[in-house]
Amino acid sequence: PMARAGLRVLALDFSEVAMRAAHAAAAGLPVHTVVADVHALPVREHAFDAIVCVNFLDRSLFPTLHRWLRPGGRVILETFTVEQLSLPHGPKTRAHLLEPGELARLVGPLRVTAARESLVRDAAGERYVGSVMAVNAGTR
Repeated sequence: PMARAGLRVLALDFSEVAMRAAHAAAAGLPVHTVVADVHALPVREHAFDAIVCVNFLDRSLFPTLHRWLRPGGRVILETFTVEQLSLPHGPKTRAHLLEPGELARLVGPLRVTAARESLVRDAAGERYVGSVMAVNAGTR
C-alpha cells in the first residue's frame, strides 16, 4: 500500500525467499528489497520517514530506533505476545514474545500515539499481538 501511494519502500528480511516474494508482488512499484541482517545495515541517522515492522522482535534494536527516524517520522510495530503460548501454533520462545505493556515501553523515547494488545483473527489466522504506533517528536 505504501508503494502504491507513491512512497519509496525498502523491504528488508534475512530470508531470500521472502524478499523474492516481496519483489514479485511489488512489480513496477518503487520497492527495493534487501536480504540482510538488520544488525549489519549501515543506517544513517534520520534515514527513514517511516518504519513498519511485523512479526519480528529484537529488543537490542529499540535503543537505536528513534535515531533511524527523521523528526516527525512514524513507526508501526506489531508482534506476538506471551499469550500466544496458549495457541497451538506460532512462536513458542519467550524471548520472541512481548510481555504485557512491553512494546509501548520499548519504543521510548518515541511518543506513542496508539497501542493495543489483543487476539487478532483475520485471513492470516489467529494470533495474540501487541501493536504500537509512535512518532519521533525529537529534532535534529
